[in-house]
Amino acid sequence: MEAFKQQEVPLLDLERVSIHYDGIQALREVSLEIRKGEIIAVIGANGAGKTTLMRGISGLLEKRSGRILFNGRDVTRLGPQVLVTLGICQVPEGRHIFPSLSVEDNLVLGAYWRLRQREATKREIRRNMASIYGIFPNLKERRKQKGATLSGGEQQMLAIGRAIMSKPKLLLLDEPSMGLAPKIVDTIFDVLKKLHEQELSILLVEQNAEMAFSISQRAYVLQNGQVVLTDDCQYLIDNKEVKDIYFGTDDPDFQFSQNKT
Repeated sequence: MEAFKQQEVPLLDLERVSIHYDGIQALREVSLEIRKGEIIAVIGANGAGKTTLMRGISGLLEKRSGRILFNGRDVTRLGPQVLVTLGICQVPEGRHIFPSLSVEDNLVLGAYWRLRQREATKREIRRNMASIYGIFPNLKERRKQKGATLSGGEQQMLAIGRAIMSKPKLLLLDEPSMGLAPKIVDTIFDVLKKLHEQELSILLVEQNAEMAFSISQRAYVLQNGQVVLTDDCQYLIDNKEVKDIYFGTDDPDFQFSQNKT
């Protein structure tokens, strides 16, 4: 069984991907993989290339070189409107909900492609929505309110709920804890653990390395657009350089002496 797992095709496989953004090379030959059912963390200082990585995977930025495979299929040149139908959905930094629409309408829009392509009936969508309300009871209480009236934590819940409505195979989360109170952060991460128990694969970019490592199996460390370290989280926690930067000094100018990829 273990040998079979090792040979299993990764759900997501980045092969030496480079991306230029605003005339700057933001990612340099990044290789990364996620197996089905994993939560993988990506950490790094501001400007390390984390958001560029997420936007590249979700088809929002053009890749200059390298390949991205999803379930063994080359999706390098596909846009977000196609990738979401294949099972890749991103919750962007800053949430980006529709502020003038109700909570309920925001959630329905998350399932738009499923309805349009007749992948789901309206009854199924209602069941899916009930499931989201079970995960986030606050949203049920506010289902008729406009998104703009929600607190920051509730907006993050709505953004995650909207993504889940698309029935993703891979959920991309960019800084889900940013600007939220510790109690809300705990709630969000508890939900991510529950989603993982349902075998949803998650790629998590997170400034709070301690929280990210607490629910992730493996992690990648980005610096200046490159992967400089990758390992199981239990070993990265004991790595002196990771400790110093992400659990101690938090020095963004620190240069890793290792190049373990």
